[in-house]
Amino acid sequence: DKERTARDVSSAILLVPAYLQTAMLEEAFHADLLADEAFRIGMYNMNDGELAEEYGALGNTLAIGSSEKAISLYDVAAQLAQKAKDAPNRLERSAYFYHLKAQTLETLSRNEQALDAWRRALELDPNNLTYPYQYARLAYERGMLEEVQAKCDLVLDRRKEDPATLGCRILQGNLRRDEEMANQAIADYDWAADKAIELGFPTFAARAYYQRARLEARRGSVEQAIAWLRKSTWLDRSWGEKARMESDFDTLRESSAYQKAISPPVVVEISSDIPEKLIRFLIREPADDFPEHVAVLVTQILHLTDVIKLNDAGQADLYGISEDQRLYVFQLQAESSYNAGELANALRKLLGLTEGAFATQSTIQTSRSRNVIPIE
Repeated sequence: DKERTARDVSSAILLVPAYLQTAMLEEAFHADLLADEAFRIGMYNMNDGELAEEYGALGNTLAIGSSEKAISLYDVAAQLAQKAKDAPNRLERSAYFYHLKAQTLETLSRNEQALDAWRRALELDPNNLTYPYQYARLAYERGMLEEVQAKCDLVLDRRKEDPATLGCRILQGNLRRDEEMANQAIADYDWAADKAIELGFPTFAARAYYQRARLEARRGSVEQAIAWLRKSTWLDRSWGEKARMESDFDTLRESSAYQKAISPPVVVEISSDIPEKLIRFLIREPADDFPEHVAVLVTQILHLTDVIKLNDAGQADLYGISEDQRLYVFQLQAESSYNAGELANALRKLLGLTEGAFATQSTIQTSRSRNVIPIE
């Protein structure tokens, strides 16, 4: 009998991969039944650590179609991983399954439970900076500001160059913005954006620009806010906040249109070499060093379309131009290895301008009233 039982168990164990593979391919309500059968059979020959990994893998498969089942599987996986005494990384694996559980809970907007899962992950693996950052991010959304600062301090004190540090620096900027410490907040956003591009994390740069846009909107600088929103969107179109950003963008544009309607424009005369200088300024860094530079270039050009409006006479109307925006026009760099003529054509195409939009205007006479500023 013992011999036959052992033979039956060995045969049953061979079925485990087939059951699991079928479970991965079936609809969610079939998958969990097949998986339960696979685990029932497989437990004869799996230790806690191996079983935890199988539960976690199935949780990943069910996370989209059957989130509730996935959450339960992650919970079991986390507990099994913690019990795996022989596994050297059992606490880290357990924390990871709580991480997956937290992410799934957030998709269901069960943020209180998600916070508990992030907290549990942090307790099990305090060296993983992702966990305090994710906890701080969610805590900020729920208004738990003291928790945000405490968890971000854990990350920022380590001085690592990773996504968690970038995220916490942005959150720190948000806290300072909320406390009306605009200059300190801007410093945080600028640092995070620059470092994110340097390290190759454009999503975090997009987040920093978005928060800068919110700061500018709060200060009433609508044009600046629109510029930062546009820069954020172009830098990373795949960011999950894109829908909210576009809604904010539309709201700001409506406000901007109202401001322009009640504010008299400032007419600026553009000399014939401004387009070439402008292009040289915009491409002051080679576009192929980082892919993000291409997006930044387009963003800056689009930003200028809100600042510069060419009329039929080749002049430009500048609405509510700020000192920062003025620098885009006045402080143009002259050195470039690019063909200015070809780039001028590309710029015309991007701006939707006619071939003569940048033509020399030496024969056009314009008013020299105080509202006309020549650009030399």
